[in-house]
Amino acid sequence: MVRAYTGLRRYDTEEELEILKRLARLITLRHNLFMPQMKLIYKQREGDKVVKT
Repeated sequence: MVRAYTGLRRYDTEEELEILKRLARLITLRHNLFMPQMKLIYKQREGDKVVKT
C-alpha cells in the first residue's frame, strides 16, 4: 500500500527509510480503521449466475 501513496521511486537514505516507516504505520491505521468495507451477507447460485447481497 505504501507504493500506492509514494510511487515507484527508489528511496536510499536512512532518513527516507524512517519517513517510509512512519508513513506505513499511518497508512495501515487509515486503511484498517477508516476505510469502509462491505461484508457478504447472502450468496445464492441461480443457474450460471451467483447472486451476492
